[in-house]
Amino acid sequence: MRQGENYGMKKGIIQRCALLPVNVIATALGFATLANMWGAAGFNGVRDVSFAVVSLVWLAAIVKMSVHFPTFKADYLLLVPSSLYATFSMLTMVLGGFVFELVPAAGRALWLAGVALHTLHLIIFTSRFVIKGVILDTFLPTWFVTYAGYMVAIVSGMPMGFPLVLQWVMLYGFVVYPIILVGMLVRLYKKPLPVILKPTGAIFLAPSSLFFVSYLNMSPSMLPNLAPQIDDAIVVGIYIILFITIIRVATLLPSYLRDPFGPGLAALTFPTAIALVATFRMVGYLEMSGRGELAGLLQQFFGIQLYITTAIMVYVGYNFLFPFLDSYRPPKPPAPSNYDAAKLEQGGL
Repeated sequence: MRQGENYGMKKGIIQRCALLPVNVIATALGFATLANMWGAAGFNGVRDVSFAVVSLVWLAAIVKMSVHFPTFKADYLLLVPSSLYATFSMLTMVLGGFVFELVPAAGRALWLAGVALHTLHLIIFTSRFVIKGVILDTFLPTWFVTYAGYMVAIVSGMPMGFPLVLQWVMLYGFVVYPIILVGMLVRLYKKPLPVILKPTGAIFLAPSSLFFVSYLNMSPSMLPNLAPQIDDAIVVGIYIILFITIIRVATLLPSYLRDPFGPGLAALTFPTAIALVATFRMVGYLEMSGRGELAGLLQQFFGIQLYITTAIMVYVGYNFLFPFLDSYRPPKPPAPSNYDAAKLEQGGL
């Protein structure tokens, strides 16, 4: 390949980053979360390859937000894309957890950058869409991404060594999680979602799952004097709510997938993946608390979740990736006309 062609290809890739949908960043976050579960199951190669691909999406997002800042700004000014851009800071935190295992200082810096970015995003989003007054039509499940997504700091950051930061995020979760959850239920009762936004209902899995995993991570250090019976009741109670939500979303999956693929299906990726993490953690909790038989049953449920979540992730990822790759393929030569085809058969061409 000549130098000019190589430069042209690089320039073309950089230009294409301007068209990166925020839904792809959300899907990459789901892949990274799912990859950690495959790693926990012993498939570290799958995890490493997944994080390599996810890192490319993360870099493409950085190019869009820096080189193509006007395009990014135009997206960010819109409410739904703005709420979904929280997935970039969440992905940065998760990548920080992965890099921490290889180069602790770099992973810690990446995780801190993600926490700082999410904090900034929370301030901007709240000032633009909450302080001025919440409008029922624009109060959508995608808000969970912004407000509940902050707890990814706890899910990914336990080894980082910043207990005060984690305690602050957990206290934030105790306050914000019930407010946003009850508020969204009231909103949906008063006014159901438009048909085009129906798949975003799966986002309900994310806040409960994030709060559950965060609580399991933090309760020993934050609430050391809590009676074991109360702590157990909280853990079991939260997971029962989550389990019911998982079953409900599972019953809605056929209706979500029946229609032609749309970017909104990215809403299925991270929520189903983090719910998988929550079930995995609940299996471990039941085993540690001496309820091995129940843990064994839930382990089988985890296997079903892993199967379905992986299928969802492959489906959504495939439908985002291949249109992007097709844009780089040279156009096919036009089919010959009937006249040319006849001449070709007669040896005239």
